[in-house]
Amino acid sequence: MNSSQIVILNITMKMLIKNPMNSSSIIISIIIGICLSLIAFITALGNIVVLLAFYFDKKLRTINDYFILNMAIADFLVGFFCIPFYIPFSITQSWPFGRLFCKIWVTIDDVATMASVINIVGISINRYWSIGYPISYRKYARLDFVYIVMGSVWFISFINFAPGIWLFSLFDKENVEKSRSDNDCSGDYHKSFVYMLIAQFNYFIWPFILLCILNMLIMINICKRTRKMTRSRTHCEPIKTKENVVLVLVSSRLGTSKDTDDGQSLSILSKHNINLIEESPSRIIKEKKYFIKDFSQNKNLQNLSNKSSSNNSPSKNR
Repeated sequence: MNSSQIVILNITMKMLIKNPMNSSSIIISIIIGICLSLIAFITALGNIVVLLAFYFDKKLRTINDYFILNMAIADFLVGFFCIPFYIPFSITQSWPFGRLFCKIWVTIDDVATMASVINIVGISINRYWSIGYPISYRKYARLDFVYIVMGSVWFISFINFAPGIWLFSLFDKENVEKSRSDNDCSGDYHKSFVYMLIAQFNYFIWPFILLCILNMLIMINICKRTRKMTRSRTHCEPIKTKENVVLVLVSSRLGTSKDTDDGQSLSILSKHNINLIEESPSRIIKEKKYFIKDFSQNKNLQNLSNKSSSNNSPSKNR
């Protein structure tokens, strides 16, 4: 039994002593506490497995894996540190750990959560870059560049929330002190609608829009590639059929198929400058017609020469 579960039991016992008739709310609070405890345990354990796999498996060193590592660190902080302290606060709606620790807890919670979201955006950017622009990706995507991006993720997340948590009370001290309560634990920027709107926009809205755009571009790029592949396949099939037709015609002109193999046919075709693989089907058909005409003419000339030589041979004998 961990410390968060002990706190839950103490809180529920106090609630039973103060209000024994309100049993339904106590049962709901216990269910919420158990569910949050399971979420925290599974989140922390799953990300520990990811961190250990990255550490021991040397094959997991791609650029995409580094973004997953950075996201696993952020999610581990949420599961190991943020959720356990949120459990008693969510049940009792009061913060029992003091004001200073409240600021530390809110800072880690907001920064780690935003870092996890930005890492998802980084994975999508990396995927689109590798698919859409593979040459520049191989040229510029290096580990030192990845380290800079990983550090920038945490820096952007910290800048987005930390000033509003730690420094906002210095600029608007009166409103913060009026709305502050010892039982409440939230960032001081929640007291300002403008700052909270900007922080939440940076935290959720623009990453969501960017994720939608990137995934749409990835799908469009993949569809274009598949279409090109299908077109190239359908383009190659008629070329192969026309090639076979020409080879059959050549072999039939030369003699029977037993006397002539494909190698002889290809050698004869090469003499007549017919490149079957590189040319288009229409060009092949034209070349085939010219070749058959040329070949038939040469065949007739050869027959005439043979006849003339046979006629001349008896005269010489005479």
